[in-house]
Amino acid sequence: MATALEVPSKGTDFLKMSQSDGTVSHEAATILEDVLEVEKTKCKIELTKEILTVHGKKKQCRIIPVASILSTVCNDKANIKSKLTVQYIHRAGKSHLKVASVILKGDTSVCNEWETKLQEYIKLVPHRPQRLLVIVNPESGKRNGLQIYKSKVEPVFKLARIETEVVVTERAGHAEDMMSSKDLAGIDGLVLIGGDGTFHEVANGALRKIQNDYGINPDNPDSVLKPLEIPIGMIPAGTGNGIAMQVFDSFDPEVAALAIVLGQRQPHSTFSVHANGKLLKYSILVLGYGWLGDLIYNAETRRNLGRARYVYALLNTFIWNNQRLMDLEIDYLPETGPDVKDSENKDEIKEWQKIEGRFSGVHTSAQQNNQDIIDPKIHHSKHKGAVIAVTKQMSRTQLISLFYKAIYKNQIPELIGPDINFVKFLVVSRYRVHLKSPSNPGTKDGILERLKNCDGEILQLGGTEFEARCHPGLVQLYHCILPSDEKGTS
Repeated sequence: MATALEVPSKGTDFLKMSQSDGTVSHEAATILEDVLEVEKTKCKIELTKEILTVHGKKKQCRIIPVASILSTVCNDKANIKSKLTVQYIHRAGKSHLKVASVILKGDTSVCNEWETKLQEYIKLVPHRPQRLLVIVNPESGKRNGLQIYKSKVEPVFKLARIETEVVVTERAGHAEDMMSSKDLAGIDGLVLIGGDGTFHEVANGALRKIQNDYGINPDNPDSVLKPLEIPIGMIPAGTGNGIAMQVFDSFDPEVAALAIVLGQRQPHSTFSVHANGKLLKYSILVLGYGWLGDLIYNAETRRNLGRARYVYALLNTFIWNNQRLMDLEIDYLPETGPDVKDSENKDEIKEWQKIEGRFSGVHTSAQQNNQDIIDPKIHHSKHKGAVIAVTKQMSRTQLISLFYKAIYKNQIPELIGPDINFVKFLVVSRYRVHLKSPSNPGTKDGILERLKNCDGEILQLGGTEFEARCHPGLVQLYHCILPSDEKGTS
């Protein structure tokens, strides 16, 4: 039997996804073997529990991992050969997922046997979803969430024989309120049609519910929180689609839907934000205090501009570059890496450190690959901290560079170097911010000093002190690891 590296194939893109170490075993015993017609040519077809192999002429050879098969349909016709159509997901170009197909023709009994066996093994693929809760925000972005679901997402789920329960939100906060009490028994995953705000609502509601179910006090920043075991998939349909771009490297809803069918998931760090003895919110994407908070405030004061308010706020920030400098005292617990064992008292092993000065902001990116910012060769699972960026006074060019690379493109490694003196990066597990000499709360500066940008939404702090703690792997995201070279390595 040919191996994946011996046979050029359109279907070799997901060979590293079935075993726990991300590889597919080629030693599995052949379950079925027949000679069927493919493109008017008789070909030897083999099936193991992990791989469907079509042997034929060089350009017709295909090795298709069972994990990547989207659907199988057997069409029976009287007095002629039956046709078994196998549709599977493969990589097209650098980062997109597409659907390809191979048609096998043979006797009806043979085709039916192959379809039955393929469906049996598809159900054994680890984490392959069979029932999904779909939450549609019809007001996100261009207000076409329902249309995107009906035309781009639902057809993919139907092909994959995935059952869905669809909920359309009716107001701001509806998704968070619903998830705070929703029974998720029997649900394999959550799929959100919307933007980062929709993701923020659903994650906050679900995390609050699970802590309540387990009797955990989320207001206490020392509490070890229970992770959400059900993964979340983001279908981009909002104004901001940072989460979707981060995990799928695409703004295409169909690409996201195909990735969700594959069932791959990755843990994602989450920050809990506390002030005055209370949990304010969970942050899944970004926390910004200072100029990034000012940016979202300026956008919200121009809601009459619609989506253009974000463009207005960005241009206003970049053109005028009105950065407020604040006298800040920042205490933080450094993340020391894998040598610190997980325990409820692990923070006691480390010592709090402090920096003070006049800064324009403190910004946190709660993402799954944050440790790669410090050393791209170290996998995120070995280090459980997150990166905070403490910014000083910046020139207009520096501000634009920081925003574009660190916030928009998530390319902080390009900013690290000896000549970067306007930002200090810290890998932390927890930090506290105290504003010295705060302004009168009735003034604009006073208002800005008492709010944060939390996942693109204004978060009122109720004061000028807050604490944030990183919780590694608190949520899981559907994502897709795409091969980085022709040999299929990830």
